[in-house]
Amino acid sequence: VNNLCYNNGGAGVQLYSSANVDCMNNTNYFNNRSSISDKGEISAIDCTSARCYNNILHARNAMPAQYYKRNVNVEFDYNIYWNGTFVVKGPQDIVADPRLVNATVNPADADFRLMAGSPAIDSGTKKLAPREDIELNPRRNGSGIDRGSYEYLA
Repeated sequence: VNNLCYNNGGAGVQLYSSANVDCMNNTNYFNNRSSISDKGEISAIDCTSARCYNNILHARNAMPAQYYKRNVNVEFDYNIYWNGTFVVKGPQDIVADPRLVNATVNPADADFRLMAGSPAIDSGTKKLAPREDIELNPRRNGSGIDRGSYEYLA
């Protein structure tokens, strides 16, 4: 919940051989740095009864945003996919630029907060959403829950 995962060698978040796992309100950017990794920004492999909601998955060029294999009752919904492929798309998932303030792999300049007009603002689900964001701001700071690890503060 509320993780910021960027520029990792493998996937940003991995659900592997797990049951009853929830993956909520994470921002994943340009992971899979290793030339032998192709497991997406969020991967779910051999899982049962898992839910991935309100995440931002911004992939490297020509890399998967999502990896999904041999799962039972694993649900992806209310996520935003950008710049990569995905296997499972929930009815409320969006394929769009999440409009992050300064998405970069340089930690000195990186800013993964949402810009005004981001499709992530107020478009997430409150189901299982945390009460606070990554910076401990109240999670509902508008008409709805934001997708990703940061709540938009106008």
